[in-house]
Amino acid sequence: MADSTKTAGIDLHDAGSYLWTWKTAYNTTTDEHQPYTVAIEKEHQHIHDGLGFTLSGKITGLGAGATAYMLFITDSAIPHFRAADVKTSGAPVDFTLYEDSTVSANGAALTPRNNNRRSATTATMLCYSGPTVTGVGTILETSFIPSTSSGRTGGEASKIGAEWIFDTATNYLVRITNNDSQAINIGYSFFWYEA
Repeated sequence: MADSTKTAGIDLHDAGSYLWTWKTAYNTTTDEHQPYTVAIEKEHQHIHDGLGFTLSGKITGLGAGATAYMLFITDSAIPHFRAADVKTSGAPVDFTLYEDSTVSANGAALTPRNNNRRSATTATMLCYSGPTVTGVGTILETSFIPSTSSGRTGGEASKIGAEWIFDTATNYLVRITNNDSQAINIGYSFFWYEA
């Protein structure tokens, strides 16, 4: 008699940027179990494991020539900070990432969300808007959204910056400077996973 309930995970292999799971599935035609593989990228697996986080929001009315700051404070986990998705209602806009920043006040706490909504795990990296900056620290990277063109009224960068693996127990600062001649709105989405 065929047993169609037989399925089993056999092994899990870490092959660099992919996780491979070897499994068997029951084949009702041949009445036997046949091996197959399931492979997903490691970053995707981190989301499944409840270790991927997103912080998104909007900065409204950043004045001409004005600067906004976001502070990220790491703990014992190692955040793998990915390039940001950014949209602006005007441009040019500069984005600068700093390490070992100093602040006299953290600012308003922001709440990142776990990308796995079934996980109760919270991010260990703390996030703030509007910190009082006393020293920007070491510049890691500068990114740029150029002036508007071709009738567009805003700027967009699907990915701002590179991927960074942040150090533990360190302050990181994102400085956003509006170089437009008028106030603009900025939408942002940051993603990272913590290993």
